[in-house]
Order: sequence, then structure tokens, then C-alpha cells
Amino acid sequence: MAAAYDDNFGFWRLDDPEERAFFEHVQRQSVRTICTRCGGAVRLMPPKILCASCVAALECGAPISMSEYAASAAKTAATHVKAARKSRTIARRLTGAERRSARAIGDDAAKTDRIVGPGR
Repeated sequence: MAAAYDDNFGFWRLDDPEERAFFEHVQRQSVRTICTRCGGAVRLMPPKILCASCVAALECGAPISMSEYAASAAKTAATHVKAARKSRTIARRLTGAERRSARAIGDDAAKTDRIVGPGR
């Protein structure tokens, strides 16, 4: 089974002569250009403006613009920072007895995992 990758349609199986002929036609019609979404250098047929990888990502629900990834990453990072601060604040508020109790519960869970196995 022969396989090839093309920026227009992605992966191809070139077992069939008709499939290979169409693949070669697509390659002849393609020109070097820049994908408007990812900015990658690709070979696309003139009416196309997005590479196969970007089209597949969009079909799976990815953002239309690559700049939206940076915005979503910043939001995710901010959420993690807030959660970490909250857990540190809660830990500071615990009294000494509560900390010892929490440690004891953790130690008991670890002993149970060693004896019984995790998640049982």
C-alpha cells in the first residue's frame, strides 16, 4: 500500500491507478503559497487558502484563528494559578491539629494503597 501526503487533502492511499492519477493532477495544479490560518508554506490548488491540517483542526472544533490559541492558553494558565493560590490559602488557614489530621488521612490512604492496591 503506497501512501502520500498532500497539503490539499491530507493523506492518500495510492493503490488504485485512478487515485494515483488524480493525486498527480492535484500536484500539478498546486502552487506554493502560505496557509492563511497557520502561516505554513504549503502547496495548494489556487482556490484553496487552508492546508489539510488546518481544515482537519477546524472540523474538530479548533479556533478559526491561531491567535485564539494564545488567548485560550493564557486563560487556562490564569485558571491554574488561581486554583494553586486558593489551595495555598486554604492550607495556610488550617490549624496545626487540622494539618496533622490531614496528614494522617493521607498516610492511611497510602498504607491502604500499598496493601490493597490503588483504586480498590
